[in-house]
Amino acid sequence: MSILLTAGKKGVSKPKSAKPKKKASQPRNLQTPSGDPTPPMSTDNTKVWYWMCDDEPTTVMYSEKTGEVWANGSYWDTNQYFSEEGIAIDFNFLVNQTEQAQMHSGRIKRIEHNARAIYELYVDGCMIIEHKNYEASPPANYQDKKDN
Repeated sequence: MSILLTAGKKGVSKPKSAKPKKKASQPRNLQTPSGDPTPPMSTDNTKVWYWMCDDEPTTVMYSEKTGEVWANGSYWDTNQYFSEEGIAIDFNFLVNQTEQAQMHSGRIKRIEHNARAIYELYVDGCMIIEHKNYEASPPANYQDKKDN
């Protein structure tokens, strides 16, 4: 009987004291040294487009995991549907939040090519180039002509 009582006492533990929580780290500053805001580059899960629209720097971000579309830091409702080319995502957004701001229509197309998804952004019917790192390399037929 003493064995059972001893075993029961070991099963009860004292409450642990709460550890102080770490302070949240400072938010990342997405600005270059010159002070211009620059968005992050596209990744495997997030597509980013960055261009000038109505003389304002404009950023559209699309998350493949959640299907969310963000334009200039604001979340925008989307309509997704299937088309002959693939999946299309329609949304409307404002470049700035002023009274004179014009509503723009956007469409993100997902096209399957060689078992890989390619995303294209069209704003008011014009295609926008994706914001990602392109390795700078000379064309294949480039020849250095220092001697001439």
